[in-house]
Amino acid sequence: MESISNAELIDLAFSAADHIYAQFQFWLSITFALIVACFVARDQLGLHVRKALAVLYITATCLIVYRLVASGVNATNLNNEIHERGIVWIPESAPLAGLFQMGVILFGVTAALWFLYSTYEKKDT
Repeated sequence: MESISNAELIDLAFSAADHIYAQFQFWLSITFALIVACFVARDQLGLHVRKALAVLYITATCLIVYRLVASGVNATNLNNEIHERGIVWIPESAPLAGLFQMGVILFGVTAALWFLYSTYEKKDT
């Protein structure tokens, strides 16, 4: 990493942070889409469709969480290199932001899945 200038290293750190924010925003978008779909199509979504939506949503969330963690590790490595070079860069509370993000994701997944099944009304046939 010594061949990379300080400016390039900081630019890489900004890119890593942007990737984390983009992944989180994407997760927020799919969560909102699931809730809107359940609200708008509440009567047309049967139990099997809701189960399929839940599996797709959980799978997408797991993929996004994996990408968030990988981006976080990359950002941490870049930040460590920046600190080793003596550059004051990111406040030490950055890992705390990641914990809050994961907390929001856990709460959001729980709330979205609850909403997915709470809007289901079994029809008498």
